[in-house]
Amino acid sequence: MNMKRWGLGLLLLWAGLALADDEGSAEQAAKLMYVQTHNAAVFEEPGLGGDPLSRLAQGDQVQVLESTERWYRVQQEDLEGWMPNLVLRDTPPSRRQSRADEAAELEASPRRRASAVTTAGAIRGVEEEERLLDDPDLDIEQLRALEEMGVSADDAIQFLMAAEEDVEE
Repeated sequence: MNMKRWGLGLLLLWAGLALADDEGSAEQAAKLMYVQTHNAAVFEEPGLGGDPLSRLAQGDQVQVLESTERWYRVQQEDLEGWMPNLVLRDTPPSRRQSRADEAAELEASPRRRASAVTTAGAIRGVEEEERLLDDPDLDIEQLRALEEMGVSADDAIQFLMAAEEDVEE
């Protein structure tokens, strides 16, 4: 009789563990994440070698179907593919403006106060006497050309992933 109770107890314990494992898998499969970058690529296979199937906007929500060390297999409506883990987070991206945008708004505002302009200068690290644009050696055209040479999100991700691999080696 005592042996039957032990057997029944072990059976119930085993069934409980199996159910708990299934619930954990369901939680992982139902995990929602948010795109953190602008124009994030979704690939057919994990890897940056192929052409993107589609691109998602910053703030878009995706459902994680599977994960590897550096990639998530995701689904959004009819789209299913792989995204680097660097572009996804559990929380929506912050919608705060950059400090440069704040400074530009202050400069453009007709009702700006002197303290606000001073604060914007402090944010940029520029004192009133030290204006880079007043430097005679500064070539504005070269500066504009450099600013126009943007880096795509895919290139940035590829650079970060290569750096990660170098660190691991």
